[in-house]
Amino acid sequence: MTGRRLRPDGERGAVAIFAVVIVMALFLAIGLVVDGGGQIRAMQRANAMAAEAARTAAQAVIIDGNGAGHPTIDFARACTAATSYVTAAGGQPTDCRRVDDTTVQVDTAITYDNVFLSLIGQPTSQATGSAQVRLARGVGTEQ
Repeated sequence: MTGRRLRPDGERGAVAIFAVVIVMALFLAIGLVVDGGGQIRAMQRANAMAAEAARTAAQAVIIDGNGAGHPTIDFARACTAATSYVTAAGGQPTDCRRVDDTTVQVDTAITYDNVFLSLIGQPTSQATGSAQVRLARGVGTEQ
């Protein structure tokens, strides 16, 4: 005898099962990192899209005849412009609403196609964005 101990038969293959569990856990962790990063990028894109749509909406300005009054927003035109912008940019417009006479808020949504999480039954994720824009007569003014 060489002095080597043999394992009992009950422990055969224990390392293989452990390796499979570890590989699956690492695969899940990598999937969460990849899809989590994609979700964050989708949220950033949805917020940027909402900001641009709100800026587009704010272009629908109504100024009185002599230009001395306070500007207001034509909300029907503003929301049409914002909806058109979001749709053309590949998002889904979810809401466009009047906050007050000079402020409009635009909400958007983007669908993100999951890479790894689709393997466990979640093929897409929804990312939302929101932005407000307010008319001002000049930088730093509240009029």
